[in-house]
Amino acid sequence: GDGTYGINVSVTSPEIQYYVYADNNNAGMFSPQRAEHEWYTLIADYPTITAGELVINEIMAVNNTTVQSANGGYSDWIELYNNSANIISLDNLHLSDDAGSPTRWQFPSGVTIPPYGYLIVWADNDTSSSELHCDFKFSGSGEHAVISYANGYIVDSISFPVQSADITWGRYPNGTGPYVFMPPTFNAINSNFGVRELLNKNDIFFIYPNPTSGFANSYSAVSGIQLKIFDVMGNVVFEKMINEKQETLNWNFSNGVYFYHVKDKDKIIKTGKIVIM
Repeated sequence: GDGTYGINVSVTSPEIQYYVYADNNNAGMFSPQRAEHEWYTLIADYPTITAGELVINEIMAVNNTTVQSANGGYSDWIELYNNSANIISLDNLHLSDDAGSPTRWQFPSGVTIPPYGYLIVWADNDTSSSELHCDFKFSGSGEHAVISYANGYIVDSISFPVQSADITWGRYPNGTGPYVFMPPTFNAINSNFGVRELLNKNDIFFIYPNPTSGFANSYSAVSGIQLKIFDVMGNVVFEKMINEKQETLNWNFSNGVYFYHVKDKDKIIKTGKIVIM
């Protein structure tokens, strides 16, 4: 009775476009007058997550025998981690495997992560489950993962290389470190301890995944050793001192077969073959 009309609008995106139509028994009017061609814009004001507070902590892109979802399938999954001491709300956030289409799947309203807590999203295109399942799958041949808002603000994003079955690509140290290959630590703190036991219990040195692309990890039971990689003609194409138990190897080789040896002082302690795909 006060001549003022209003409506409650659920905020589902950072920007809402609208127009108004009013009429009585004799006439009707739009505001703006060229409605559907012109409109008003409501800019939503909601809290956003600061970069670094929420991170992509671990990705399983080739799950053959590890953790099963509630529907009984060995599906791809992605683990998110809350790096902060506050509860994080995922309202209005999107997850995608395509950097060119970052709003592919939106988190349901009301999803939160407790302080220093984890959240698993199954990537298997099975949105009927009671768990969180997004409507896409990851590619074991390498892909992207992006968390962002609809306005283009990216909270976290990664590109991961070719994956090996039942090995994950995760941050080490947990939540803050660079990405490395590691045994799965589903919904728990990341650890690369046990990689040697998982892949080869008796080997003093190995490179994984193998076959690989232009990116791999090495595991060494000893430090201070020299790695050399040769092409089929015997030319040295890569050389590195290995000082850490696990190191990342980056190279720019053509596809093919390569050979390596590892020397401890003047003694060759391991030889092997690498396939670049």
